[in-house]
Amino acid sequence: MSHVTARFHFQGELTAVARGDSYRFLPPAAVKDGLEALGVPHTEVDRLLIDGRPSRFESHLVGAERVEVLPPGEPPWELWPEPPEPPVFVVDDHLGRLCRWLRLCGFDATLRTPEAGTAGLEGRVLLSRGRGVLCRAEVRHGCLIRSAEPAAQLAQVLDRYRLRSRANPFSRCLVCNALLLPVTRDEVLPRLPPAVRHHSSFSRCPGCGRIFWPGSHHQRMQRRLNQWLGRRQ
Repeated sequence: MSHVTARFHFQGELTAVARGDSYRFLPPAAVKDGLEALGVPHTEVDRLLIDGRPSRFESHLVGAERVEVLPPGEPPWELWPEPPEPPVFVVDDHLGRLCRWLRLCGFDATLRTPEAGTAGLEGRVLLSRGRGVLCRAEVRHGCLIRSAEPAAQLAQVLDRYRLRSRANPFSRCLVCNALLLPVTRDEVLPRLPPAVRHHSSFSRCPGCGRIFWPGSHHQRMQRRLNQWLGRRQ
């Protein structure tokens, strides 16, 4: 049996992700195989048309097909169930600043170490710059992070999952991800440095026990958050 070719036509943002448009293979082959061969994880695709007909990842190719590939758009998504609601994330450990900034915006984000593989993904959206891990069949929800720059990474996640209006800044521990609990000054007074005992607003992390207050960096962080979230200063 000889090799045949199918042509993939990527739309929108996928044109910058794909590493080509010609898939050469021994038939039959699944559409998902062709996507992966061209560097596009299935997590980045929400609609497939083979010769104009709606198709799925497991649909077979036999050669000479035209495959149109569309990225996720407005919900409801077509090829995948909706992401978890509210969205919760597991972030590759090389994206530590993205993880921290998601927590700063109030979103549940944990770090995934290479040793963990795909463990702990149940009910979470995997954020990664690694195409290989996003191509694994057990990854139900994921996002290929395009940029190496953390601010652009955050903007991509906020836009894809429509999170800007849902942010709750300073509500989550930046270290362990737990939701912070408000406490009175008297409750934590013995643990406070003398220089901050004049503050009136404090929170405690129930996970790691850290105490938080609006220190000198708070206004700077607030300005950055307003910029990220498109809020007025």
